[in-house]
Amino acid sequence: MSRGPERLRGDSVRFAEVEPFLHTRWVGKNFFHWECLDSTNTQAKFLVQTTGCHGDVVVCEQQTQGRGRRGRSWLSMPEGGGLFFSVLLRPELPPHCAPELTLVTAVALAKAIRGLGIEVWIKWPNDIQVGGKKLVGILTELIADGKKTQGVVVGIGMNLNGREEDFPEELRGRATSLAVVSGKPHSKAFVLAMLLQHLEHWFDLYMREGFIPIAAEWTVLSSTLGRRVRVDLGNEVKEGEALHIHSSGALVLRGDDGELFSVLAGDVEHLRPA
Repeated sequence: MSRGPERLRGDSVRFAEVEPFLHTRWVGKNFFHWECLDSTNTQAKFLVQTTGCHGDVVVCEQQTQGRGRRGRSWLSMPEGGGLFFSVLLRPELPPHCAPELTLVTAVALAKAIRGLGIEVWIKWPNDIQVGGKKLVGILTELIADGKKTQGVVVGIGMNLNGREEDFPEELRGRATSLAVVSGKPHSKAFVLAMLLQHLEHWFDLYMREGFIPIAAEWTVLSSTLGRRVRVDLGNEVKEGEALHIHSSGALVLRGDDGELFSVLAGDVEHLRPA
């Protein structure tokens, strides 16, 4: 029985491997590579507090304590099957705009992966999925001093060349990898460079034109809007039809009583179509 796509031998995300593919103006000019880290976000947050610059990239071959939203752990693919990196941003934005950068990132990554011929969708707010299975997770962390943003760290974990058997049995129906859905392995260096280029493009657009063009593109790529969903807010669970996203990045829903309500942070489960 086939074990799925083979991995590329000697594939890495060292700068010497990434540089030939990287055509950016400011993302990745400082490039920090490790063989193994607990979390690229943890290292990037350290840079925010020290000498880190706008566009710094922290990347590792293996991540041991990756984190997702709401403090969850992120499964790190074994034997180089995953892509783990963080980008340090120092935008001139008030702290309350930080959630918008999560949606900027989701749009950038979805557009990049679609450029590979893979039809991905965004599940609110930032899961990149293929056929309802998670392919990429995003964790955005704000470092602020009162009303001043010191930095924003955007962490990305991508299931790149993992095989079906690399996933725990309980995740095989909920997660997948780029290699599984495309039937072939992908160069980590090339994919990383492509993702960084798209991040730069969409961040620059956001800084020039604001959130409106981002929201418009996110809406086109959304698998959540127009569906009936259940939202776990931690202290309560609500259901309704997902209508659109607010200018703040919040998800706007219509409850069963007809009232509108917004969700800025929560777990969304897709139910039947609205």
